[in-house]
Amino acid sequence: MIRPLSIDGFEAVYELRLAGTVAFVAIAHAAGGHAFGGIRIRAYDEDALALEDALALARAMTRKVALAGIEGGGAKTVLVEPAPERRAEAVAELGTFIESLGGKYHAGPDYGFTPADEAILRTTTRHAGHGDLAAGTAESVARTMAIAAGPFRRVVIQGLGAVGRLLAERLSRDGIEVAAAEIRPVKDLLTSFVSVPPE
Repeated sequence: MIRPLSIDGFEAVYELRLAGTVAFVAIAHAAGGHAFGGIRIRAYDEDALALEDALALARAMTRKVALAGIEGGGAKTVLVEPAPERRAEAVAELGTFIESLGGKYHAGPDYGFTPADEAILRTTTRHAGHGDLAAGTAESVARTMAIAAGPFRRVVIQGLGAVGRLLAERLSRDGIEVAAAEIRPVKDLLTSFVSVPPE
């Protein structure tokens, strides 16, 4: 089931019921007819929280695309983590929906989206990004921080997902003290990390 949602400030938002779960596709802005943004897969206590995440992330992607000088706008998909036995089905159905948009939305990887998910997505849509972008993202954040803030010796990072973890490791190698907050247990933290509460 596909249900369009009318939300101020967004070009299009969709609620998708697929494979026993729900996904939200938010297109904040599609400059030149195109929007870019990853697919996040994670568990949420409520569907409303997943929608809230999709909207916030789509807004952020709009800014990132503009700052990068890319012709296009920002979008995001949040897929509430499906049952393991139906994950492939959910991702394939999501790809079918993305394909139906005719290139208006180009999706890529985000938190929780695996190479196996990418392979499945590519069977149902041509509009999918390629590969793990976490390393490049972490490096660009580190360089941007250096330009914007100048020399600094201490950083606090909220979230040690794919990008946050690599960013923390990168900064630590440069001799910067890193304090990190993460809501989930993280194994094998570098000794230079200082763990702080996420709230």
